[in-house]
Amino acid sequence: AARAKLASFIRALGAEPVIAENEATKGRGISEKVDALLSTCHYAVAIATKQRASTQDGKVMARQNIVNELPRIRQELGHRWMIALENGVNLPSNEAASIHESFVAQSMDRVFEALVRELQGHQMLTLSPNPTQ
Repeated sequence: AARAKLASFIRALGAEPVIAENEATKGRGISEKVDALLSTCHYAVAIATKQRASTQDGKVMARQNIVNELPRIRQELGHRWMIALENGVNLPSNEAASIHESFVAQSMDRVFEALVRELQGHQMLTLSPNPTQ
């Protein structure tokens, strides 16, 4: 549900989301597919939800595939990425300082606001002032 909400928001911004799981495999594993798709993207948002998390040492942790993708995302996109963490989902200590925004299942408003702020900061999104004001 979080991914669908984010994809809808990205479309509302006038961009087309690339969702690795929805793209053709072309004989590649998910890691190879993610690597190939990253080269077609301008910005990335990784999503870690409770539903798709794992438990480690009594803590709810982002799935290992998400954690493994973060260095590859950084390598391909530099600073043009963020991670959306559902409240209660943690990152391992070596990724805890990553650019992230928390959300609750009912609302991704904080993620949407952070994404707009980041896209504007990277000069990838320009909003025109309201002409009626």
